[in-house]
Amino acid sequence: MHRFLEKYDFSQPLNEEKVQKLCHWLQLEETWLPSLQQWMNAILHTPLSAEEPTLKLANLSRRHCVKEMQFYLKLNQLFDVSVFNRALQQYHHLPSESLQFDAIRGMLRGFMDLVFYHNGQYYLLDYKSNFLGVEPQNYVGKSLEQAMLTNHYDWQYLFYTLALHRYLQQRDANYAYETHFGGVFYCFLRGMNGENQNGVFFDKPDYALIQALENLF
Repeated sequence: MHRFLEKYDFSQPLNEEKVQKLCHWLQLEETWLPSLQQWMNAILHTPLSAEEPTLKLANLSRRHCVKEMQFYLKLNQLFDVSVFNRALQQYHHLPSESLQFDAIRGMLRGFMDLVFYHNGQYYLLDYKSNFLGVEPQNYVGKSLEQAMLTNHYDWQYLFYTLALHRYLQQRDANYAYETHFGGVFYCFLRGMNGENQNGVFFDKPDYALIQALENLF
């Protein structure tokens, strides 16, 4: 599914040929075509924000999207995990667990599923195919937050946010985090229904947290 979303131009109609290709990638029988097309349409047309219902994947233009954006974060000498944990305790919106490992040095490398530009702001978006349950309520509120914490996806998007923040600082002299960074979406594909924000987690980390993390990289 990630591969399909990586290659697919969201602004183009989802025709049968594209769904057949997705079936092939997922190694599904063609009897799954109608269900798969319905699910993909739901994913593409799910409103990402209740405040802005037109913000959905289907409405993103190709020229405003960067997919699989690679980044590197160089650790400043030894990575002090206690500094990271204190920053989480002070500024993080989620009750995240403390990170536990010995001090390390080196380079952190990763890929962001999608970076997009919308109404003057930059957003991060990550796709997740986790199965959280069969009921719609398994993909909202506290259930979604718990999935983020259990899998430590919150740590992941903090590193993504820091990497994008630094990139934008270098590219645009007028860039300011509070003004130009819109936030982070985590899309749990199995929960997206095309009607509301089911399956969509959103956060915009406090700038104070990003500043604290900058001292580690």
